[in-house]
Amino acid sequence: MSEISSPAGCASKIERNSLAAGVIWNLGALAFLAAAGILLNLAIGRFYGPEVLGTFNIAFAIFIFLSQVAVFGLQLSALHAASTADTREEELVRIVYGGLVACLGIAIAVSLVSILAIPFIAKLFPRVPDLPTAWLIAAPGLVPFALNKYLLGIVNGLQLMRAFAIVQGARFALMLLALVAMALLGAPGEYLAAILTISETILLLCLGAFVWRIVPFRAVGRMARSAADHVRFGVRVMPAGIVTELNSRVDVLILGALMNDRMAGIYTVAALVYEAALQAVVVIRNNISPGLARDLRDDHLQHILGFSRRLGLAMLALASLGGIVGYALFPWFLRIAFPAPDFLLAQEPLLWLLLALPFAAGPLSYSLILSQAGCPGWQSVAMAIMLAANIALNFLLIAAFGIAGAGMAMGLSAILGGLTIIVLARLILGVRLFF
Repeated sequence: MSEISSPAGCASKIERNSLAAGVIWNLGALAFLAAAGILLNLAIGRFYGPEVLGTFNIAFAIFIFLSQVAVFGLQLSALHAASTADTREEELVRIVYGGLVACLGIAIAVSLVSILAIPFIAKLFPRVPDLPTAWLIAAPGLVPFALNKYLLGIVNGLQLMRAFAIVQGARFALMLLALVAMALLGAPGEYLAAILTISETILLLCLGAFVWRIVPFRAVGRMARSAADHVRFGVRVMPAGIVTELNSRVDVLILGALMNDRMAGIYTVAALVYEAALQAVVVIRNNISPGLARDLRDDHLQHILGFSRRLGLAMLALASLGGIVGYALFPWFLRIAFPAPDFLLAQEPLLWLLLALPFAAGPLSYSLILSQAGCPGWQSVAMAIMLAANIALNFLLIAAFGIAGAGMAMGLSAILGGLTIIVLARLILGVRLFF
């Protein structure tokens, strides 16, 4: 780690992690996060059944989607601002707390509106009868979740990747602990969505204290201007955040709407393995994004190209090897973790998901390049193209192939999304990636 020297008091507390250290820490967090996520779904699936697992994951998908509305793109504004700012105390205070106040107000409004929209949600998912109750319990958690997303953008931008990794891992650990507590109390299945609210609230207390220690709040000028700058950036990039999260959950949502909670629950088991693999891509993306912003600012285009070629080859090899091993071990995993015969159907979509991953992994590592270049509107365009393809493919392929079609659609849309990033980076930024 290298300390950033500055006369300011708060800046002296900031020690940015190197890329290698950040990747190591975040890969460790990924392993922990994957294990906790599997245990979470395993516990729900085994002790409550595929219907409750499906209801929970549909509620979780809605939660993740609406959280992007609640955070309003401010997490990407925070990432960009913290990545490119100097470390003067007053500037950091404005960046951190100006956006935080804006995020709080927007998140509260979104949470309240989503509760009022429960009758509409029930009509969208008529075959998931417990969803209204689950959402009523989960909706308040949008507020702490949005604030956590924003604060993690600050932590990521300051390249404090060890702290970033710990917080990411703690999220699912807290969810798992909350689930254990609710199960011991004999909570009905539809109440399990409360673990989202409980875990995010606890996480906010810890993350907020950490950021406060790094950048203590004090009254400074132009705070309102900083908040307005965040909102202006956020409103342009918010569609990208919304469609990115919806893109990662649209398969579960469409399965729940077109089929039922049982099929959504079965598919979730395949999605677990795919999402665990995809989190490795997210780890790389989060670690390269601060340096990428500085390379773009300083016009180091050849460095970006050369690094992307090396990274792309490494991601292709690792994703291919991981896919082969993961699919080979999946039947064994099912026999031990999800012995009910229904869950064997999860093998079909997993095959298509893992076939697509090697071709999407490298390009998706650069999925924030447009935002980090200060082009949040084009970031939204790129993500919207991916989402449109995903929705169209899911409706088409689920209707034709059922649960396997969801895996085909998600895999194909990931490949198309990666190609979109490469093309737009070349056309809009003049940046070559991979070739």
